[in-house]
Amino acid sequence: MANIKRWTKSEEDFLKKNYSKIPNTELADKFGVTVIAIQRKLSRLGCIRQKQKKWNAAEEDFLRKNFMKMSDEELARSFDVTAISIRRKLHRLNLSRLQEKKKMQDKTSFRQKIINRISKKRKIRKETYADLYKISKEYKLFDKIYHEIWKKEGVVKKIITNDSSALKYMIVDFEDIGEKKLVMGLQA
Repeated sequence: MANIKRWTKSEEDFLKKNYSKIPNTELADKFGVTVIAIQRKLSRLGCIRQKQKKWNAAEEDFLRKNFMKMSDEELARSFDVTAISIRRKLHRLNLSRLQEKKKMQDKTSFRQKIINRISKKRKIRKETYADLYKISKEYKLFDKIYHEIWKKEGVVKKIITNDSSALKYMIVDFEDIGEKKLVMGLQA
């Protein structure tokens, strides 16, 4: 069974007088006890090395809003406390930068999945509105066509009829590849 230190009045007076000047490790050596025993005795005597900050609702709200934007050191300067105090308070409020980053990544990945799904639907829908280019078909100005080989969609900008050869051409402006001259209305 461990020995329990019986503190004398003079030892208690010494602790009260010197706790702020002498580190706990030295006090523990002087009295032949553990550092924890010194900490407990100082606590019972009301000798607190650092005052515990009393947080109000507005300060806690500020922490919740800014802990992802500011470092512990920056927050500590804002409240005139130590960075350790900030970490402890964040822990008591269940605020974790790691968990918040994960939540943000999950939200971002979910949003990206939705964006990808929407853009896939748009591409499919876009292609259904454009006619598949066929050399035998006749087109009008501003018709949308889809060229299967190039996998591009374009708009008919100009129609050219050649009286000598009886061929009809159209100038189609394709996205990414520019204007192309295509034959149309060719009968087999």
